[in-house]
Order: sequence, then structure tokens, then C-alpha cells
Amino acid sequence: MERDRIIEKLLETTQEGFWNIDNDGRTIDLNPAMCGILDRSRDEIMGKTIYEFVDAENEAIFHTELEKLRHGHTGPYEVALQRPDGTNIPCINNATPIFDDDGVKIGSIGLWTDISAQKKIEAAGVAQTKLIEFLQTVSTLANEALEPAKPCGAVCGRPAGSWGGRWGTCMNVLRKANFC
Repeated sequence: MERDRIIEKLLETTQEGFWNIDNDGRTIDLNPAMCGILDRSRDEIMGKTIYEFVDAENEAIFHTELEKLRHGHTGPYEVALQRPDGTNIPCINNATPIFDDDGVKIGSIGLWTDISAQKKIEAAGVAQTKLIEFLQTVSTLANEALEPAKPCGAVCGRPAGSWGGRWGTCMNVLRKANFC
């Protein structure tokens, strides 16, 4: 296979999005994976600017990153692309400026990776950490509440003995204190 055909086949079959834009951010070319990330057909994207596929916060990121590309800087950055239903898809874009034979910048190419799955795993890890911290707090407070000689000042400033050492009373106090 000749080199151009290999590259064409790679762009057609890769899971990474390929998005070629001009200096104004207008779409020149893209691959099927990029259409999949945006959940749109090729015809819905061609000729449109990248700004039409992001919310205001991510539009600001695009402006900043395109300014860097104008000065020849390359590298990955995170931005969320917006699907037609309004869902934001977090992505990493590895952007590279493209220059003509005279060294004039004519656009850029981005290789896009959907990082939605990684973000969900990250969020689950944060939630799990919070749950562990909560359970440790409940365990400590429950132990204090069930031992009449120890005060449970972290919950209500009353000695645990005044609750009669009952778990239900401890849980009610925890609920009122927004611990659960």
C-alpha cells in the first residue's frame, strides 16, 4: 500500500477523532470517529466552526488554545464537546498547527480522545473516598455514643449517656447534623 492510502485507511478506522480546521476554526476535514464523538453526521460538521460544538466555558478554552497554536505551540488540552442533545463529552485534543510551504500557518489538526469513561471512573473514586470518610465519621461517633462515659461533642455537645446509648438516637442526631 502506498503511504497516502495507509494514512487514509488509518483515519477511517481509528477510534481517535481527527479534526482538521482552518485558521478561523472552520472544519475542513474529519474522520468517522470524530463524527461519533460529536454524534453528528459528516455533513452536519463540515464547514462549521469548532465553536458551534461547545458551550461558553469550552469556547473560551478553544480561543485560548487556538491562540497558542497561532504561535506554533503544540500539545494536548482538555475540552468538552457538546452533542446535539446538550451532553458535554470530555475530550483530550492533541493539536498541531499546519503550515504551508512558505511557513504560513493555514490551520491545525487535532487528534481527539473521548475521556468520558475515565471521568466516570475518576468521579466514582471521589464518591468512594467521600463514602469511606463518612463511614469512618459515623463509626467514630457511634462508638462514642455507645460508651456512656465519653462525650459526643462532635455531634451535639451532650454526653452519650443522655441518649441512653441507643443507636437510633445517635443516627437521628447524625441526620440532623447532615452527616447522613
